[in-house]
Amino acid sequence: MKKVYSAILVFISLLALVVALGFTNKEPAVKAVEPVTNSVKVSKTETTKTGSKSTIAYQLDKAQPILHLSSPQIKDVDIESLQKELGKENVGIDVENQQIHLNLKNKVDENGKGTFTLVTNGSEQVIMGFSDIAEEQLLVTMLNSDGTSSEARKPSSNEEENGDENEEPGEDNDDGVDEDANIYENEDDPTKGWTRSDRMMISPGHVKVNADGSKTYPVIYFGAINYALQGITIKDAVAGRPLATGLLGVVGKPPIGMGRKDNVTAANTSLIQVPKNGSMNDLQTNKRGEKNQFFTNTFGDGMLKPAPFPQNLVSTGQKPYRGTQRNFVTTNIFNYYKNPEPVDKPKIFGPDEKNIGDYTGLVKKQTRLYYKMYHDPESDEPTIMQRLIFYQKLGDYQVRVKITQRFDENNGVIVNQEFFNVGNKYIDSFQGYVFRDITFMKNHDTDNSEQANVIRSLGDHQGVYSSSKLYGQRIEMKFDGFEDDPYAWSSSGTRTTYYKASKDDHFPWNFNGPINKYDAFKNIHDLGDKSTEPGRGKSWVDENLKYDSGVSMHTKDQPLAPGQKVTMSYLVNAWQVKFEPELEIINASKKSRPHELKPEDKVFKVDGEWRSAHNRFVKVKYLVRPVEDFFENDKDKAELLEKGIDVTKNFQKQSDHDKNSGIPQKWSTEIALDQLQAGINEVYAIAIDKEGRTSEIRRTYVNLPERSDPVFIQVKSPMEGSTRSNAYEPRTDKKFVDKIDIEGISYSPSGNYKIHYFVDDDPEGKLVEEKTGSKPNEVHNWILKDFSLKPYLKDTKTHSIRFVVYSNEADAHGNEIIKAEWDAFHFRMKPKELPNGGRFEIIAPEKINFGTLNLATNSEKDARPTVEGNLFVDDYREPDKKANPVRVTLEHEAFVKKAGSESEVLKTELLWDNYKVDSTRSYDIKPDDVNNRTVLTDILKENLHLKVKRDQATTDGQFKSKFYWNATDSL
Repeated sequence: MKKVYSAILVFISLLALVVALGFTNKEPAVKAVEPVTNSVKVSKTETTKTGSKSTIAYQLDKAQPILHLSSPQIKDVDIESLQKELGKENVGIDVENQQIHLNLKNKVDENGKGTFTLVTNGSEQVIMGFSDIAEEQLLVTMLNSDGTSSEARKPSSNEEENGDENEEPGEDNDDGVDEDANIYENEDDPTKGWTRSDRMMISPGHVKVNADGSKTYPVIYFGAINYALQGITIKDAVAGRPLATGLLGVVGKPPIGMGRKDNVTAANTSLIQVPKNGSMNDLQTNKRGEKNQFFTNTFGDGMLKPAPFPQNLVSTGQKPYRGTQRNFVTTNIFNYYKNPEPVDKPKIFGPDEKNIGDYTGLVKKQTRLYYKMYHDPESDEPTIMQRLIFYQKLGDYQVRVKITQRFDENNGVIVNQEFFNVGNKYIDSFQGYVFRDITFMKNHDTDNSEQANVIRSLGDHQGVYSSSKLYGQRIEMKFDGFEDDPYAWSSSGTRTTYYKASKDDHFPWNFNGPINKYDAFKNIHDLGDKSTEPGRGKSWVDENLKYDSGVSMHTKDQPLAPGQKVTMSYLVNAWQVKFEPELEIINASKKSRPHELKPEDKVFKVDGEWRSAHNRFVKVKYLVRPVEDFFENDKDKAELLEKGIDVTKNFQKQSDHDKNSGIPQKWSTEIALDQLQAGINEVYAIAIDKEGRTSEIRRTYVNLPERSDPVFIQVKSPMEGSTRSNAYEPRTDKKFVDKIDIEGISYSPSGNYKIHYFVDDDPEGKLVEEKTGSKPNEVHNWILKDFSLKPYLKDTKTHSIRFVVYSNEADAHGNEIIKAEWDAFHFRMKPKELPNGGRFEIIAPEKINFGTLNLATNSEKDARPTVEGNLFVDDYREPDKKANPVRVTLEHEAFVKKAGSESEVLKTELLWDNYKVDSTRSYDIKPDDVNNRTVLTDILKENLHLKVKRDQATTDGQFKSKFYWNATDSL
């Protein structure tokens, strides 16, 4: 008969008992078992003839070893090999959502660890995401990274390379572009790290976990979010509109719409809010009951609400601007066609206006999508970049447009456009254009009844922002900070992808006198709104004026010879406007590139802004510390709320107009260099409104060179160099009565300071002396006289005194400046008498753990313990009273596993050496006239062991017991 092995975790929580001539049971809180930290890594990958083979190593919760695999190339995974290794019933396939679900119950050990082999077919690199049962992303990585080819998958036998079903008539003139491979980068070269995808796709940024357990995924994609989630093919996306029936399916022109099915030239970013245990990959269905919420920021990005009448009467949803057609990238090469406009006001055509003579705004067959892993040096987790390439041609004029977008460490999206002359004609006057509509949508709704997307200035010529109170959204576009920022930009609206300039509409040029917001620029040399600044939070036009909200930008006019290129970059931030305030540090720097200070600098200035859509009163707090490799947001938040330095004494106040319009409020603080240590320092800040809601923590970094004269403080008496493990014990000092004098030295170059001391966690500090400090560059001797020990006589805890050196001068806001602080003195008291007349004390370990045991049915194992804490006996009897030894005995409860109201008892036998432990047996301690303490920890580890038996009815789990220690000197 095959034996079944399982894991039984035997866990003991011991009592810390105070016992003397009789004892008291004191039941402590049971410590929670540390949860399993789920993780995945690729331990080995090799390239095979047909693809790749990777060994996936993982640690998961043994009770729920579920792993979800997500990839836009999920069809390239060898499902059959997974089913063979894991069992067919343990492999679930969801092709529509591009996921595979694995139950690894047969492939985990007692610690939840295991491995399996993942095989891919095909020569493409495969990007793969791994998440656990709670949809927590564990790893995103590239498989087959050493592949020799990344060519797109060939069409199946029932597809035609050049044919598109449901294509709009007149689209068959799609001539290819002649390219010289020697004059441009080739993304299909596997050494470049890019992988080609034949489908639209979503790439998530850094995920935020909300207080209710839901998650907010910032995502990037090209085209509309619904098509990216569906993963429609590139070929389908650039095809014409699908045909739809007319009235009653018979009457009327088929309303096929205009332009292509999906505007792939739109580099879009949005937010997907996913409920707890939900999936980011859930599709938009345009039906009630969708679990995910979609926050987009451009018209037509996502499925529109169906028309309120039957679909057979009018083609539902066939809107002319669906497929996010108001965002697009184009060039001015159409102006080289017949009857050009003046060079300074060229004709602009959208990429979907194609096949006009020999002009093609987007060559279908050579439109390609790529993706690549990106590791930001400031972020712990990688993200996925996306790149879209398309071509425009006008006879021998041929331009390749490459659009790349990626997340930075703060979930901002950096978008770069590259315009490359791949033709053989010299373009003597060239510009590349980006037009981005701003219209807020939530799920399938947009509000056209109010001008909710007024475009405002970020201030200091940085760029623009717009917000929607109705849908709780905000979008920012920054056009500065890049070597190739837009030459010109304007807070004006856009047109559609199938726009073509005409005599009546010369967009984006103003032909009719003073510029208005329907026209972005006077001519190609006009910088637009880049050259004007209405002020932070203000608009360039009357807020009551309705216009097509959007942004227009273009490169500088310049000649572009064959083989030359020009680029343009900008930054997009998409936010959810929530109840919590929002905080930014304007002059924030990265850890890898901190602000650099000089020794002679007196202060480090931090400038920022806050916004709150729900409270008029906000304050900002900050702290400074030496840089750490990792930060913990929860811990840092608690420290900021408790110990943070207020930027202002009182709450800052904003007007109702600013609150409702999302206008940011400025804040700043000057940090004295005495607060900084030599090297890189982290300044971290938080905003708090009057109702206690807090922002996310923002950080900046500053580097201070080594100083030759640091501030310091040191205790010299009654003990120098005390630590928590080697604390001063007043009872061993013959001078002790009930108070002591603590003396030391301090130094600060300025000599202008005061010293406060704090005992343990007491937030109220007290002045060490009436006057502190000394002459500049001199050491000062100080004394904390008559420090009372009375509050500490009755416990044996180690106490710490923290000394803080403050400047005698406040900062610009009246706050105290900390120059230095140290936990410089530690002491521990021993009580003269114990409760109930006791004269000796037993101190037990906090926890004894017999570990995880693997037992077959009807088997037995012997376990040795690990001990947290120590077993002590402190004997305070007078020497003439120590004739009798101290006898230590142990009693314990049964080992029990709790499951709701049910409990199960484990069969065990506790032994001391080879004798069963019970209250009649004791361990005797020989009296010692010199030392008051006897340490029994090593003796406990050597002698105590547990026999565990497993019968047929025993189940897996954690079994706990309580130990009761007794010490007595009576017979």
